Formats: sequence, C-alpha cells, structure tokens
Amino acid sequence: MERFLTYDRLISSHRNRLDVSPFPEDKLNMAYLDNKYNQFKLHLDNGDPEMTEKVIKEIYNQLQSGTEVYKYAIEQTDILDKVFDLLIYSEDNQIREIASLCFKQFCKALISKEILHEFSYIKKIPVALDDEMEAVRENVLLGLIY
Repeated sequence: MERFLTYDRLISSHRNRLDVSPFPEDKLNMAYLDNKYNQFKLHLDNGDPEMTEKVIKEIYNQLQSGTEVYKYAIEQTDILDKVFDLLIYSEDNQIREIASLCFKQFCKALISKEILHEFSYIKKIPVALDDEMEAVRENVLLGLIY
C-alpha cells in the first residue's frame, strides 16, 4: 500500500506512526558553545561506561583545536580532572585508551606543563606508565615528551 502513496503522504504516514520507539534518555546531546561542558560533566558523573566512552571521544575530537585545549586547561579543569582520573583508575580498556589520547593532546599545549605540576598529575603518571595496554603507555609517554 505504501508504494502507491506520494512522497508527502509517505512522510506524513511515517511521522504519525504510533509504534515509534522512544528516544533514549542517555544520548549525548551537544549543547551550544560553553553549555556543552555542563553536559560533559553530567555524563561523566553518571558513570555509565557507554556514555563515558562517547563523552571522552567527543572531548578528544574537540581537543584537536588549540582554543579548546586552552579552555579545558584554564576554565574547565574539573573535566580535565575526570578525564585524568579515568586514565588512571578506569577498568575499561577502551576508556583508558581514549583518555590517554586526550592526555597526549592536552600535553601538546605549552600551558599544560604548569597545569600538570599544579594539579600534581605527575605523581600519578607512573600508574599509567605501568598500564597493561601498550597504546595507553605509548600515548602517555608521547604526552610527556611534548
């Protein structure tokens, strides 16, 4: 029957369906400008491993920009703290690997040297250097080289 409908009626019939699955609550909705940081904090505090992985991937994508690295280093240090804690304490290999990529990207900025000393991240780095995953160790070492 649907093949006989015009496109506008076909679209209308799909919009008016009653059996549409509800939108999941735990989806990461990107907010505009600086409101995104609050969304990141909420999802990182939630503790859901799947959402944590998605949030850290999004943070890593944003850290490709130098201005974002600066914002995380200066204005959003609590998110940086959470990413670093996930690098050290997370039991999920994928989360630790993405967090190590974020750490490496963060270390490319000149200001990161001061931040690493200020928040005493350097004292916790040996835990990451003894990680079972080679990619995590490599990313942390490259970050320290930068």
